[in-house]
Amino acid sequence: PGLKLVCTRKQTHFLVLRSYCTSMAFKARTMALIAGAVLLLARPAFAFQRTVSLAVAGTRQVTLESEELPHHRKHVGCFEDLSTAYPADILKADFVAETVDAEYPKIASVSPVAWFHVPKAGSSFLNVLYQHPGICPFTTDDMVVPATGGTCSRPVPEFLDKYPEREWCPGSTSKTFSFESAGRNHWGLDDFLFEQNRGHLFMMARQPEQRAISAYNYHFHGWPDKSFGRDPKDEREFAEVVQGCMTKMLAHHPISEGQASPCFGHVVPPTAADVLLAKQRLREGFAFVGLTEEWNLSVCLFHVKYGGPCKDVEFEDIRPGRAVKTEGNGTEYDTSVLRGFVDEFDGEVYKKR
Repeated sequence: PGLKLVCTRKQTHFLVLRSYCTSMAFKARTMALIAGAVLLLARPAFAFQRTVSLAVAGTRQVTLESEELPHHRKHVGCFEDLSTAYPADILKADFVAETVDAEYPKIASVSPVAWFHVPKAGSSFLNVLYQHPGICPFTTDDMVVPATGGTCSRPVPEFLDKYPEREWCPGSTSKTFSFESAGRNHWGLDDFLFEQNRGHLFMMARQPEQRAISAYNYHFHGWPDKSFGRDPKDEREFAEVVQGCMTKMLAHHPISEGQASPCFGHVVPPTAADVLLAKQRLREGFAFVGLTEEWNLSVCLFHVKYGGPCKDVEFEDIRPGRAVKTEGNGTEYDTSVLRGFVDEFDGEVYKKR
């Protein structure tokens, strides 16, 4: 009894589509037939990774995987072994979940957690979330998002490939706003996603001009190449075009508008209504908002609010840039390169954080 069939398939836009099928009192022969049927029906046209897991009453786990990896993992990257890793004690998932809820009631009260990830505002925050035993109980101390450098240019997507949240953080992350959607695509919020995750959202916010310069230095991150057909002339032009990124993420969802993210490929600035909605959602929907400029204090505040051990790795910057380090373990760029430009949209929202 309690058979649960879970089918997952990664597609080119990196969104994970899940189908949950539950039934009672299935026999072993029926289980095999269903698994075979799923593999046939879900067979992709390209070389996607496929996983079919059968779990009976939380006491048995059988995993079948194709040998081919998605194209984005066929390179020398952040990990020597690119294969997916699974927790050693996954069979105890139900027991662990009950124990965690009892030991960390504060984080349990805002579970499932949704990571709202503004570009260049702190990818390192994923380490804070993954290392909290109330969110990801199977995580080990050495299981961290690696720093960018050398052959490692995409640490967050590769980390999520290797350590999928559905395995390491079972039941603790949002099904509609997963770490995967945040880490890869910087999803925004439409009405449905906001209501589904109201009170469960976690984010780091960054001073808008600092965020823009950081994005410029990181391969013009967010610059709409298709619209311009060229690189930005300088930091000011870049900042003018990408202004309002955080505001648009708080007020819009990319999929409904045919974009990977409201911050990418969208040259239209926010409206006054967007600013008002962004401030309202920030005030009403977030369980935690930290400041990139005050990283150390933000991490400590996170643990004061939600418990859990505070680990050294949570204070490390996995994407160090060219900026000067501040006393709070944040970074600060010389904004004179913007020649007086100020992002009034994100600035208004940032002040209301």
